[in-house]
Amino acid sequence: MNILFLGEGKLAYECLKVLMGENSFKNFKVMCVVSSDNFYSNFVKDADPNDQITFISNKSRNEDLITKQIDNLQVELIISVQHKWILSDKIIKRIKGKAFNLHNAKLPEYKGYNSISHAIFSNETNYFVTIHKIEAEVDKGSIILELEIKISPDETALSLYKKTIPVAGLLFKNFLSLLSEDALSFKSQVGKGTFYHKSSLDKMRRLNLSDSEETLSRKIRAVYFPPYEPAYFFINKQKFYCLPNNLESNVWLKEVPENKSKWD
Repeated sequence: MNILFLGEGKLAYECLKVLMGENSFKNFKVMCVVSSDNFYSNFVKDADPNDQITFISNKSRNEDLITKQIDNLQVELIISVQHKWILSDKIIKRIKGKAFNLHNAKLPEYKGYNSISHAIFSNETNYFVTIHKIEAEVDKGSIILELEIKISPDETALSLYKKTIPVAGLLFKNFLSLLSEDALSFKSQVGKGTFYHKSSLDKMRRLNLSDSEETLSRKIRAVYFPPYEPAYFFINKQKFYCLPNNLESNVWLKEVPENKSKWD
């Protein structure tokens, strides 16, 4: 089965490792990767040199080129893992609806972006990684599989994201097994849920002196994901940043003070 793979980042890399590294999935062949230049250049270092994999940059939507390669490479299936562009209905119809996405959140509750941060801010105790069918409306397609992750009381966006990486790999492996056996089952999403936009953390980052300690804790932990901007107070036209009190964020403890030698 010829596959066009879209995505970048650690989750996408984890899934590609499963797709190309398991002997049981040799009937799947990645023909084309739509990603960033940096992701692709590092990906091909680990790929079999005999594999001839077409690359399409995701700097722009490139839908005409994607459509052309679907035809040229006889692509039968599209898999997306945190791909930055929404697939048009034209492309979905081109492969007869055989398009699937790994969404790093529970659906339909957390559609769109920044799902991990919003789950922490909403005081969720469990998090989910989901694989669903791609439809024209974003994150709307029927659910195929999901796996659950426990959210710790002191969880940050960064620590929860790290937990999702191996879970995404396991979920993806289970998905490919069902796909290879032609045993996929589909469950319609229940409820409307919420769609979060890319800018949805802007308001959350700004702390208020009137916030309760519990609210401040949730906001600070929810937006902590270096190198992105952390939570802050805005006082006298200046930003004062706040970091969660855990080992993950206390990286400055490893730094040698300017007035100390490295032997002190």
